[in-house]
Amino acid sequence: MTSAKEVPILNVWQLYIGTEIKPKGHSHWAACPFHADKTPSLNISSGLNRWHCFSCGEGGSGVDLVMRAKGLGFREACCQIEKDFSISRDGPIQLITVRKKSPEQILEFQYFGLIDLLLLDKKAIKLQLRVFSDPDQIPGILVHQLGKIEVTLDELLMGNIEEKAAALVRGLKGNGQYRRDVS
Repeated sequence: MTSAKEVPILNVWQLYIGTEIKPKGHSHWAACPFHADKTPSLNISSGLNRWHCFSCGEGGSGVDLVMRAKGLGFREACCQIEKDFSISRDGPIQLITVRKKSPEQILEFQYFGLIDLLLLDKKAIKLQLRVFSDPDQIPGILVHQLGKIEVTLDELLMGNIEEKAAALVRGLKGNGQYRRDVS
């Protein structure tokens, strides 16, 4: 390892968070340490070397995890990881590293990106719905879009592989159609 960003996310999790993680499929699940989480909603992907909580939306790299957990800035978190994992570096911290991603990594990135987009849109619609004191005043498009988002999230999070693939393709082809329809 030559940088803090290359330290395996599972090692970073164990050292700085230390809570139980459960393997499931190609990733691991844990209770999110950043909110009251009774059931594991935080996904740790060792393939992408990233983590993401489906409840609160927090996520990122091992450096982001240390920043969030310890209240550090980027440079301080990198230095902390380098110290704790005995990484020596020459020169300044590299802010950008370009690596070719495998098709599986690209697909996983798109999968989590779509879920993030849908969760943000769901939250935005729910905020808009708070404005209406009378349910009869709620525009039908908001209810319709909220329903579409919830169905797609269910397929992405709980569906079988075919349902997940179909939902992902629909979401990627839509290129943010949920957001455009609502605004």
